[in-house]
Amino acid sequence: MAIISSSLDESNIPRSRKELRIVDSKIIAEEKLNKNLNLARPNSFKEFIGQEQIKSSLKIAIDASKYRKEVLEHTLLYGQPGLGKTTLALLISHEMNTKCRVASAPSIERPRDIVGLLLGLKEGEILFIDEIHRLNKLTEELLYSAMEDFRLDLTMGANRGARCRTINLPKFTLIGATTKLASISSPLKDRFGLCQKIEFYSNHELQQIILNFSNLINLQLKNDACCALAKISRGTPRIALRLLKRVRDYAQVIKKTNKISLEIVEKALSAQKIDSKGWIT
Repeated sequence: MAIISSSLDESNIPRSRKELRIVDSKIIAEEKLNKNLNLARPNSFKEFIGQEQIKSSLKIAIDASKYRKEVLEHTLLYGQPGLGKTTLALLISHEMNTKCRVASAPSIERPRDIVGLLLGLKEGEILFIDEIHRLNKLTEELLYSAMEDFRLDLTMGANRGARCRTINLPKFTLIGATTKLASISSPLKDRFGLCQKIEFYSNHELQQIILNFSNLINLQLKNDACCALAKISRGTPRIALRLLKRVRDYAQVIKKTNKISLEIVEKALSAQKIDSKGWIT
């Protein structure tokens, strides 16, 4: 049971701080996703390239939940940055026909921040917490009963004025994403029914991702140029798309063209001091 200051009452939270911590965490994150990544993000599992084993496992779990008319089990996605954890969370939300509320663990500084997020959920909705290993201990403990029994057990006030309160929550799905699985405590990890590791992508999968994105941004990318970009992307779609954008900038500004050849790729990378492994030297 967590101890929460009596200032949990929303009337005591300054308006600007309340909106920033509880409401804007979703709005800002969604706005950022829409502006920067909307073109590259798939709209269904069929459009999502790679991670076949994970997609199969998630599809079975989603279909089973729909069949039983239940919420999906809490899901933990882990792996290196840029492999598609956030994209998969949004696709799960799409497949479950529900909303996904996005938050980042570093922005959830105090227990009342997570309480506000949980109280704002509706039946069947998904709460996605990125970098979940960075939750502080007290905030994490609040999630135990929320995940297991869909309730919050709070102790409000202090000393003789302390009082216990239990708040029932709508049934929801928590999706956590982390780049450091070992940093997540066992009590939190054990409450996730599904735990999936996001693997690095093959060169062939990266080539498909690069070609798809180049078509979206009106680039004519030759096969050898695509292969060269995939080879230095270290198995990571985020790196591949970032390198493609830098090559596009060079081609459009210096060469005045949207046709990308291997020669242009090599010159663009050399001009920006990017080595054969995709690192800036």
